[in-house]
Amino acid sequence: NAYAVWTANKGVSVLAGCILAGNADGTRKAFGGAVVMGRGVTSLVECQLENQEEFCMMVDNDAAANAVGCVFQASEVGCLMSDRGSASCARCTFRLMEGGAFAQLKSDDNKLLVKDSVIHGPMWHPGMAARPGKVLSSNNDLLPAIHHDEHDD
Repeated sequence: NAYAVWTANKGVSVLAGCILAGNADGTRKAFGGAVVMGRGVTSLVECQLENQEEFCMMVDNDAAANAVGCVFQASEVGCLMSDRGSASCARCTFRLMEGGAFAQLKSDDNKLLVKDSVIHGPMWHPGMAARPGKVLSSNNDLLPAIHHDEHDD
């Protein structure tokens, strides 16, 4: 189980109502849910990205990702960014993140829009100090972290 979706080299992916996850019983995690890079574009609508080792979504190398109504859960990071990536998350839920809802590998000209979303736990991974050059965050609920033993499905 490596990555559920890999979009690169100006590719375009549109996913709606999908589950991008490791094993359904939770015994084996995937490495990452959706990778978008190399000027690729991915749109995720009402998807679940969960049970990942490193990240639910990674936006890298001039790529763009748009998530609407998605659930990001049970990973180190919800959205990992690097190298001029652009991400937008609207009406999304981030929970059960071991690090934070968002993280950036290094300081550069990334762009992040987060609106009307619910974030359980830290918005930013505490071990990764870099932040996007442009961040627009509005009407989000920042709530205490949910721990794995409190989560019922």
